[in-house]
Amino acid sequence: MSNRIFGESGDKIVIEEKIEGPEISVFVFCDGTDIHAWIDWRRWNADEIDRFIRAFDDPYMGARTTLGDKSVRLKDAELVSDSTNYHPFQSGLIVRKYNNQAMICCSGGIITVSKIIDDHGNDIMSSIEIGDRFFTPEDAIEKALNYSAVYDSTGLKD
Repeated sequence: MSNRIFGESGDKIVIEEKIEGPEISVFVFCDGTDIHAWIDWRRWNADEIDRFIRAFDDPYMGARTTLGDKSVRLKDAELVSDSTNYHPFQSGLIVRKYNNQAMICCSGGIITVSKIIDDHGNDIMSSIEIGDRFFTPEDAIEKALNYSAVYDSTGLKD
């Protein structure tokens, strides 16, 4: 975050006291880092992945995953089907592109994302192909699960 490629994203802590709507309300604390932003395609279902991506949407940098050997960020997600029971091995597979959206197969359904950016903030949707697969390495998931942000009066201690 020190190189500021995402501008002011992560500069402040946002706490939502009440979320209204048909979804369950959950208190979530974003610690200003993106180490916890990695998507676990192997263990989470379509609904969980959709909610996770939306949790790291604006004003944050986006939920993280990889495409090939590059780190990418997903934003603007929507669960479009939770009635299709895809096999977990298909999770992360792009099965369709339509109206500038990528449809991504997940265990238990399909999500769409309208914004896919690289770590420099560049839109890479046009380079995404049907059959590409998003994948998060296990070491990134383990690091996220074991990391706790610590702050002092000068900010994040790393």
